[in-house]
Amino acid sequence: MGRQPVDTVILLRSGNKTKPGLFEQVMAMACQEMWWFGIEWRRPDPDLGREGTFLRDIEMARECDLMLAFFSSGEMTGGTGHCVEKAMDVATPVYAWGVQDKRFVRIGEMDAGNSWGASMMAP
Repeated sequence: MGRQPVDTVILLRSGNKTKPGLFEQVMAMACQEMWWFGIEWRRPDPDLGREGTFLRDIEMARECDLMLAFFSSGEMTGGTGHCVEKAMDVATPVYAWGVQDKRFVRIGEMDAGNSWGASMMAP
């Protein structure tokens, strides 16, 4: 990726009762140790039940300047897929990668003004 602002903070999804999985932990470690980004885990409001999860995703999509989504497969599914949908709803640029044949490949994007295209890894 291209040069990012020094104060970049990566927002990562986390459950209320579950710890981040191995994939999420590896991604967080890469963000911190390889790219020196700050990490902020986002948990849903426990008082809102399941709705809190959806509201957390909407809030993240509205707060971020850019959404980078990583999937452990080539499919945009699950909670991260929901975040991608919410980012698209509010026109936040999105780039998504999945793991195929033990490497990351770009599996989708939505960046109407191509404002981040030069900073992204090639598909």
